Amino acid sequence: METEVDGNMSIGKTETEVESLRRELKLSKETTRLELQEVRRKAKAVIEKSSKENERELEALRNQLEEAVSVRENLEAELHTRKLEGEETEKRIQDSRKEISELRLKLEEAVSQGDEAKKPASPSVETSVKIAELEKMLGQRQNEVSKTKEKAKQMLKEMNAEKRELEAQFKVELEESGKKLSDAEKSRLATAKELAEANKGLAGAMATINDLQGTLKQLKVDKESSAVAVESAHARAEALEVQYTEYKEHARTALAQKDSTIAKLRDSSRVVDEDVQFQIAEGHARAEKLAAKLAEMNIVEHNLEVAEERSRAMEARIADLTAQLATSSLKASQKEVEVEDAKHLLMGEIELERGRAEAADQRNAQTLVRMRILEKCLEDAEATNKQLTELHNEEVAKSKRELEELESKRRKDKQSADAARRTVEAAMKAYSPVPDSLDLDDVSVERKDPVQFTTFSFSCRLTV
Repeated sequence: METEVDGNMSIGKTETEVESLRRELKLSKETTRLELQEVRRKAKAVIEKSSKENERELEALRNQLEEAVSVRENLEAELHTRKLEGEETEKRIQDSRKEISELRLKLEEAVSQGDEAKKPASPSVETSVKIAELEKMLGQRQNEVSKTKEKAKQMLKEMNAEKRELEAQFKVELEESGKKLSDAEKSRLATAKELAEANKGLAGAMATINDLQGTLKQLKVDKESSAVAVESAHARAEALEVQYTEYKEHARTALAQKDSTIAKLRDSSRVVDEDVQFQIAEGHARAEKLAAKLAEMNIVEHNLEVAEERSRAMEARIADLTAQLATSSLKASQKEVEVEDAKHLLMGEIELERGRAEAADQRNAQTLVRMRILEKCLEDAEATNKQLTELHNEEVAKSKRELEELESKRRKDKQSADAARRTVEAAMKAYSPVPDSLDLDDVSVERKDPVQFTTFSFSCRLTV
């Protein structure tokens, strides 16, 4: 679940970054369009002015256009870096999927090792189903990331097409402005030639003083008008300089804002990298915890197998004892000693089994405490382990009760054997007295109603 949440967060961050890049690209498009409009207006104004001023302003506009193009190229480079970061996130997602598959293989190995215990099989199947669901969800998230990448590629293609169209339009407009400038230059040269010819005509036609005075007055008027035109041109130039400074300040603020947004995007990418590294560390820690838990479970299963083997050996010994009691009831005294020895051995083994059972209980408790720290997907496995420990405790208690019952039955059988021996001795003394040194094994009593000896068999099955 944590991997799914982290994948959702990374995909949401990539989508927000793509949207922010789209907004920045739209803003860059609008700024370029506005700049082109300003270029058109300034080109029209430049055509009306002199050729030198037109050339200077065109150079300034070209520089501005180059700056805008450089800004756009920087944005495209930033988008390319974001694309690379998205590919890195995809690689990290694939690494997380590999880790999940490794964990699933470990769980399957643990389940294959514990095939003898049928009850813990169900949680492993549920965990495998959950892992498969997580893999499906990761695949869906990966498809969404690929779709967003395709959308970004389509946007880049559209941007490149628009860029080419704008460049073509700008080239056409530059060619048109160049043609207009050449036409203006030709008209200026023609006017200059006409003025030269007029001056020549005036110099040749200065016959009278009246014509000269008229020409002088006309020249004064022209001088005044030219002075007024020069002043108006200076005023226009100053206004254009003010507008140009304002445009420069606006461009600087826009560049500062873009730099700040780029810094924010870099910070966000660093945060994403740190989150992914933290998730990878958590995955390694979880894998180590699962490996330790599986090792402990293997030790517990081995101890249970050893306990079962010992319980079988105990059953075999008890069967041997019951067979000996059934075959020789007259040798009760010797068998009592053997039974006492067997009792001591059984009590020692019972104490050992109790200590091992307590150790197994403690280990199971430790495993349960450790398993509480694991993810929610292992809660079912914890429940099954608890059930196994409870069943184990119940079986141990049941074996203890059966051993107590066996002890009580043995005492009763001993009492019955003593009573039978006493009756035999009394009957032998009453009917055919024998010396004390005679062995009871060699005595045979003949009577119409012979004493029937009963043998007692014991059966005890210990299940752990």
